[in-house]
Amino acid sequence: MKRLSLLLICAFSILLTSCNKQEEIFSSENGDMKVTVTAQRYVVADPWTVKVELSMPDMKQPAVASREIVAESMTAENVKFVWHDENTCEVKIAQKDGSIASIPVRVRK
Repeated sequence: MKRLSLLLICAFSILLTSCNKQEEIFSSENGDMKVTVTAQRYVVADPWTVKVELSMPDMKQPAVASREIVAESMTAENVKFVWHDENTCEVKIAQKDGSIASIPVRVRK
């Protein structure tokens, strides 16, 4: 019984501390603007740290923004891209409480 308890504690600890990382890459229609969304969390109960990276051919370094999001998962079901034009999009993420977190991505020329 003691051995089973120890095994269950170890399995539960591994489950809680498993690192989750997901990445999606989206491009504008003409392919010039590339937006990479990376979401990572170390413990299942933690919020996701979402990093949005914008890159274009004429940029020396990509522009990066990050934000914490409380969501069950980071999948195509709850992460949406809304392109307004070739230089503007919005990353919309559905959170656990039903609210939508919006991360605007815009290139000013």
